[in-house]
Amino acid sequence: MIELYVREHLADGRLVQVLPEWAEETYPLYAYHHSAQLMSVKVRAFLEFVVALTRA
Repeated sequence: MIELYVREHLADGRLVQVLPEWAEETYPLYAYHHSAQLMSVKVRAFLEFVVALTRA
């Protein structure tokens, strides 16, 4: 599973990592958009949310 989706469950013990040596490498996440001056408030908010989520 992608660690991003299960991070909270691993932290509180609801899930336990099995065979960590077989864990897949992380995959890059891309978000394509127009220049910042043309970006809508909704798109900017979404991108800021995703960045914060992936850095947590």
